Amino acid sequence: MKKIAMFAGLALAVTGAGAQTTVSHYDDLTEGFLGETFYYNGVTYRDLNNQPGVFPNGDTFIADDMGSTFIIENAQYFHDDFPGWGSPDNVLTFGRAYVPGPNLSLGVIVEMWMDLDDLASEASMAMGFYENGPWGGISYHLDAYRDGVVVASDSYTISDLGGRDNVAVTSMSVSADAFDTLHLYAQYNGQFSAPRLIMDDLTITAAGPTCRPDLNGDGVVDADDFFLFLSYFAAGDPIADFNSDGVIDADDFFEFLSAFAAGC
Repeated sequence: MKKIAMFAGLALAVTGAGAQTTVSHYDDLTEGFLGETFYYNGVTYRDLNNQPGVFPNGDTFIADDMGSTFIIENAQYFHDDFPGWGSPDNVLTFGRAYVPGPNLSLGVIVEMWMDLDDLASEASMAMGFYENGPWGGISYHLDAYRDGVVVASDSYTISDLGGRDNVAVTSMSVSADAFDTLHLYAQYNGQFSAPRLIMDDLTITAAGPTCRPDLNGDGVVDADDFFLFLSYFAAGDPIADFNSDGVIDADDFFEFLSAFAAGC
């Protein structure tokens, strides 16, 4: 009976706490220019369009051609045309200009970086863009980094059916144990390129503990974690069920000691 009760408590704790998720809708921001760097909802956006590149027709560009300003656009008409995409009405776009009011322009994206306040395990974004026409064959890429190393990637290649360009929507996402930076960029045949893009609903899910005995999440396994475990253990807290068998007992204590001695 005790084992059943403890297991139920653990399930409730996990379900109740869950992994924290934040969604950036941009709807509380004022339409207009945000500058070359801005901070919003736990994310620092920076280093926009800092690369030269090439278009599918062979034309080239330098970084200064594309503009390096983040922009909030009122995209009411876009949301009317694509119900269920993003969150009305604002979106994030890029470059040099925007159209005031419910109409909008899709700005230029070559690359941008997003630094996260906290480690994340998942990230996704809704994207609106032009396909076909002069954009066909360009690919969007989303890389997740941990300490400067790529730990997850996603990509999407723009349709290349010829004819006039038209507006389309998609999404990209990445997941890993933990990452601290996102890099969104566009390429054509391995070189940077410059398609058009608006984005919405940047969704970030916080990473769980990446080192089990580091109970306070400060990146160090030390006496603070040991005494924290003792307090959980004495209180019968489900966190102290270190072997996840639904019972808090000596087995959990010794398993924690083993993990504590091994460190991270």
